[in-house]
Amino acid sequence: MKIHRIHINHFGKLENLTLTFSQGIHLITGESEAGKSTLHAFLQSMFFGMERRRGRAARTDLYSRYLPWKGSSTYGGVLELEKGGVRYAIHRNFEKNIQPCTLLDETHARQLTPSEANFAELLNGLTPTLYRNTPSVG
Repeated sequence: MKIHRIHINHFGKLENLTLTFSQGIHLITGESEAGKSTLHAFLQSMFFGMERRRGRAARTDLYSRYLPWKGSSTYGGVLELEKGGVRYAIHRNFEKNIQPCTLLDETHARQLTPSEANFAELLNGLTPTLYRNTPSVG
């Protein structure tokens, strides 16, 4: 799998940010508070979704932690990737009452069901724990 491009509408302090990736391994560096951990959380949320907790737990969950700083309703973004010569786009909007996820096969111009099985196949069985500890170390 190769990530081609990400676009962050609004996610924490990051807004209207597009990053394009070339072939190879990428190392994200920057000053403290530049948004490296926010970018890491964004990618994880795009791949695996984001659980929104209730009650007291909601104060410290990822959803609350990365709410857009400027109160935008476009809490989410787009991740474009390629696997096996097929290009896909994952669109997520984490804001409540909005369709949370769209999975598109851009090569064959069709919308796929954003099911756990489709994501497992797309990500070669990568789990959130493996993601946090292997290809994307925060």
